[in-house]
Amino acid sequence: TQEIGLVAPVGISTVRDPDRIIIFSTSGKARKNWLATRFLELAHQLKAKGKEPIFTVAPPEREEWRRQLGDKFELAKTDNASELAALLLSASAVVCNDSGVGHLAGALGTPVLCIISRCDPFYTWRPGWGEVTLVRPALPIRALPQVWPYLVSVTAVLRHLDVLLEKTTTLNKER
Repeated sequence: TQEIGLVAPVGISTVRDPDRIIIFSTSGKARKNWLATRFLELAHQLKAKGKEPIFTVAPPEREEWRRQLGDKFELAKTDNASELAALLLSASAVVCNDSGVGHLAGALGTPVLCIISRCDPFYTWRPGWGEVTLVRPALPIRALPQVWPYLVSVTAVLRHLDVLLEKTTTLNKER
């Protein structure tokens, strides 16, 4: 069902900032992650377009990402599910790898752009609630799983994100 009954934690604002984009740049398995350099380039391009990219990662990954981000981008502190949910609810979209954050964001109604390694058009896994866009490599690379991150460009992700944001903005205006 599309209605799972998940609601924002008590006291959490559900007002979305139209410029805020949350970037969750990791997942439970390194082989499912798009390149860190591409996430950083995506954030630079979003910032140049007037957006506010905010990174978040699991607590054990925070120190590594703090070094990678330096003082260029905010790294949100999300130590528990309520803090993560509040951050996801504040955004106009979430960009992530194949991870649980995509599911949580979708369940909360935040549009999700999920970068995945599979190019099979019949692959049905995805965050199952809300507006979700999958970005995948154009070529099948099952025999070379370490290659897929190089086959998804920042330009492709930005193009898909623009379409997702336009679609969700239009849907929200119609409601």
